[in-house]
Amino acid sequence: MLCELCGKQGELFKAKVESTELTVCKNCSKYRKVLGHADSLSTKNSQKSKQVLQVSQQPAINEPEEFILSNYSELIRKKREQLKLNQEDFAKLLNEKLSILHKIETNSFEMSIEQAKKFEKILHLKLVELFKEPDMKILHEKKEGFTLGDFIKVKKRN
Repeated sequence: MLCELCGKQGELFKAKVESTELTVCKNCSKYRKVLGHADSLSTKNSQKSKQVLQVSQQPAINEPEEFILSNYSELIRKKREQLKLNQEDFAKLLNEKLSILHKIETNSFEMSIEQAKKFEKILHLKLVELFKEPDMKILHEKKEGFTLGDFIKVKKRN
């Protein structure tokens, strides 16, 4: 384990730094209120920390999200023209109001997913697609980087 202030590896202690418990090295513990050795304190709370770690290490399941294609209005209009129907007859076929169908074809109406699925069944068009975010596994490895000690200026007492 590494010191949470300076990043050095070695014998670690639990210390209270400005009302926060941190794991610090022997050098950094000089200026803090030491609560005890890091190993002896960690075994007392090991069951609680294991439970918390088990919950936090479970990967989040990425559920696929449904979305309506951006050119849905154009696809619906082309399908109507392909069937050689006017808007009124087409609206009756879809069991929708004429005004709603007109707004859909002019792209001035935001369709719901349910409505788009209904149009898909009737018109045999693909209007709704699934999108699943790719799984990104983040490895938490300590490489060269900043620690709290990089940002803290310690005033030495004379």
